[in-house]
Amino acid sequence: MTLISKDTVSVTVILLFGEHDEMFVSRVNLPKIPWWEVEALNAASGAVFGGALRVVRCLAGDENFVETWDRAYALEFLDSAHARPREPLSGTFDPLSTGLPPGAAVVLKDLLAARRNASGSRLSICEPWTLQGWHARVENFASKVIPNPQPQQKAVWKQLRTWPRSCVYEICSDGSRYILKACPPAYASEGPVTAYLAKLRPDLIADVLAVDPADNILLSRAFSGNDASAESTPVLKAAANGLAELQYVVSTQRGALSRFGLAVTDLPALMGSMHALLADEPALMPEHGGLSDSEVEQLRSAESRIADSFNRLRSIGIPLSIEHGDFRAGNVLNDADGNFRIIDWSCTSIGHPFFSAAQLIDEEEHSPDPLTNSKIKIQLARSYLEGWQALGLTAAELEEALSLARLLMPIARAIERRERLLPSLAYPLPWSFSAAFWARRFLIRLAEQN
Repeated sequence: MTLISKDTVSVTVILLFGEHDEMFVSRVNLPKIPWWEVEALNAASGAVFGGALRVVRCLAGDENFVETWDRAYALEFLDSAHARPREPLSGTFDPLSTGLPPGAAVVLKDLLAARRNASGSRLSICEPWTLQGWHARVENFASKVIPNPQPQQKAVWKQLRTWPRSCVYEICSDGSRYILKACPPAYASEGPVTAYLAKLRPDLIADVLAVDPADNILLSRAFSGNDASAESTPVLKAAANGLAELQYVVSTQRGALSRFGLAVTDLPALMGSMHALLADEPALMPEHGGLSDSEVEQLRSAESRIADSFNRLRSIGIPLSIEHGDFRAGNVLNDADGNFRIIDWSCTSIGHPFFSAAQLIDEEEHSPDPLTNSKIKIQLARSYLEGWQALGLTAAELEEALSLARLLMPIARAIERRERLLPSLAYPLPWSFSAAFWARRFLIRLAEQN
């Protein structure tokens, strides 16, 4: 694990709070403490939280932060799955009196304060699934929807993932599998939007059984498949084509999307936000992984090129439609028979649809061989554009629009992260969610197109 310096690390704390059969999971990013205090913090927290708190050393600026985070979470959750945490020893318990190293003691004291008063602590635990009674309420909702001809056999719930953006369960009942996904209020539109799209293209979107707007719950039938990979090029081509066809249909009935409260990120809005992004040094130059002075200067010097490209893309006349927001191989599930489903519509907006294809084409390493990788990108682009032929534009116009979208997509992502997504979430998210990450991706695309 990468160290910030030779004697300090950034730590992520995983909190597992249980009540009877309930298990609540949360993460809190904490300030740097000396690495040798992490183990002392683990030992002390075991006594206070009944073994339910674990500290995972990681660095938010690490390119592999998400993978590291999930792997660490899986291991720690399995290790603590049967723990029954208890409340802190007493309201007067003071970690500073335990003999802990000072940094670890302060961290533990903050965690206790967060546990007692979620609303008043800088480490507030605000995901709905960390609140007492949430799991029981959601289980009651699911039980009314999932058929269970044998009531004496209780459905089996398995937690697949929890982090600030979602909580995902697999539910097994009477031989059938279901997926229940909960989102924070910032992503409240995911359930209704997914249900709407599934009705339009059930061959692309998993069957949605029910949506609970009160708790932002989406319940759907599980699709037995794996993430698409470099070996799944035919599946990705079909997914790109299917998404394009869906986007075209939605563009002709865009009024139906207005009832879902989706953000509108059209090209004029993005152009109006561009200068503010380029002037925001804290967003572009965070402590970890930020752009260098020369990269910021390079980005700002490209402002006129960006503006001209936005204007040209707008003039081509691609209509607004559903924009996935995170269309990549990891969000396409495929099975052994070549069937697939597009998942994770949490970042969806009403915007330029070609940005979705641009992310799939350029933000994936489709092959370690550069020549093969280039050929796959060409195939994906062709498959996607075939789905837009009904629009009536020439092939040259569609190709130019996609080329411009591939250049501008990282800028659009940086603006969306800075203005809409990150401010709505309480926790710092992985480096790949930052405006700086996407600004650097733009510089890479600019160099590729020059």
